[in-house]
Amino acid sequence: MSSIVMPAVEYLPVHTMLEMFTVAVCFAIFMVLWSSHRYTGNATSLIFGATFATVGVIHVVHALTYNGMPDFLGPTGVKLPTYFWIAARIDFAVMMVALAFLGNRQSIIGVRRDIVFVGICVFLLIVIGSIVANADSLPDLVVVGVGLTQLKVALECLVIALFVVAALIFERAAVRERSVSYSLLTAALAVGVFEEICFTLYGSVYDAFNLLGHLFGLVSFMLIYFALFARTVAIPYSSLETVSRALRESKDQLEARVKERTKALAQTNKKLNLLSGLTRHDIRNELVLLTGYTTLLEKGPSDPDSRSYAARLTESAKKIDALLEFSKEYEMIGTEAPVWMNLSEALGHAKTTVGLGPVSVVADLGDHVVLADKMLERALHNLMDNSIRHGGEVSSITFRAHESARGLELTVEDDGTGVPLQEKERIFERGFGRNTGLGLYFVREVLAITGATIHERGTAGKGAMFEMVFPQGTHRRAQNQAGATLSSPSDT
Repeated sequence: MSSIVMPAVEYLPVHTMLEMFTVAVCFAIFMVLWSSHRYTGNATSLIFGATFATVGVIHVVHALTYNGMPDFLGPTGVKLPTYFWIAARIDFAVMMVALAFLGNRQSIIGVRRDIVFVGICVFLLIVIGSIVANADSLPDLVVVGVGLTQLKVALECLVIALFVVAALIFERAAVRERSVSYSLLTAALAVGVFEEICFTLYGSVYDAFNLLGHLFGLVSFMLIYFALFARTVAIPYSSLETVSRALRESKDQLEARVKERTKALAQTNKKLNLLSGLTRHDIRNELVLLTGYTTLLEKGPSDPDSRSYAARLTESAKKIDALLEFSKEYEMIGTEAPVWMNLSEALGHAKTTVGLGPVSVVADLGDHVVLADKMLERALHNLMDNSIRHGGEVSSITFRAHESARGLELTVEDDGTGVPLQEKERIFERGFGRNTGLGLYFVREVLAITGATIHERGTAGKGAMFEMVFPQGTHRRAQNQAGATLSSPSDT
């Protein structure tokens, strides 16, 4: 086959096309490994990618300096492209042996990509510069009209030996791990061995052995591309799809289970509500009797101690009734989805349920609308009731709303006695206070449904000031002042 020689004008386009395919594969692998390093941090893959880049660049220089091509780094001939070829093959073979020994081991170290890029440039300058600068003194690898020198054959045999070592390691790994990638790499190196054998047999850079060697190289790099593509792209995406499918199935199962449990919980809650409603009804019936008898005791002929005891019983009955009313209201918190409520209208409704007497209520709420539990009106009622019950000589209660970086701030301020410093947080605890101890606790629970908060910011002796903050996303301006107090959250 060495006697079959193609004309240079016909061989050069074919050779350039085959070399450019090799270059394209090298840079495709380089880009995949280079880009993935940002997410994996795998320094080993980054260095292998950089090596593929150097192999690709040297192949470009080899193709441009091939005998018969236009002058690029000086007069073209057979010495420069042959040395570039050997440099690229040794670079590639050493990398494959290193890859075979390292296998799947990953080195997660702080390797900076800019330093690796500088390393690529320095390596290429040294290799290409050394060959070009010493072209005249380097021994011939190919003698035109004679054939290959012993040095050329020895260097090709070195590459073959490195390929065989790497192929044996990859084959063992392929059997052990049942890896398609390792099998493809083994096949690529086996084809590479035949490629190198062809490059020990050609007599002319345009003959059939030279062309056959490049065709073997084409097949070898195609296999390497598929192997590393499968390893770095196809397999991870396949695994991702498998995990995504499993997550979707788990999500569907979880949703079905949640629906089932929600339905069961709703039924249980319905039974509990029915039970608590019946219980409250029965207790209130007994309270009516208890209150009636204590009233008779207070009015009947009895000693002062008996009347005092009767008064205490009456007060206890009132507290029990208040606790029952609280349990009924607390039971409603969070039972339905939050709704958009116009603050001015909600306050207007709440005022009608409070015995204000001479106390005036001033409101500067604008057209603010908040997303809150339906019991917000009752919470506003409790705040006004708290001022009247515990504020002393309160004459006015002021509601103000304004937007800030924290969200919508709603303040409720009175001109009463205020709250002592040591009680500013305790007043929101369940059971704290002189009455039922549940009013402000109820307010905080209602606000917490949508992430709103409440704190006491007033000054003792000058009046109480409750500050509520509705976070971003739970307040807006009313679009229609004439609209209803309540609207669905889906209206946003």
